[in-house]
Amino acid sequence: MLEPYDLTHVQFVLLTSLWWLGDHEDRPPTQARLAQHAGTDPMMTSQVTRKLETRGLLQRALDPTDSRARRLHLTAAGRALVAGALEHVEAA
Repeated sequence: MLEPYDLTHVQFVLLTSLWWLGDHEDRPPTQARLAQHAGTDPMMTSQVTRKLETRGLLQRALDPTDSRARRLHLTAAGRALVAGALEHVEAA
């Protein structure tokens, strides 16, 4: 189901988790929060989010209150990809 979107299962889980957190929490999540929510390893989450950033699906920005942390935002392309992939996965 994810092949047409060029997504791995982990990428899909992180993108949909980021979409959900972005819509349900007061501020954009950190990578650490995303890893906690998705149940993924923090280092692996960092590697995967960097790859997704190079694809233009999300943006990673320094947290203004913690220079070690990155706040994550889905791009418009990321939102569109999540919407399409999620629809196909739910239909399956």
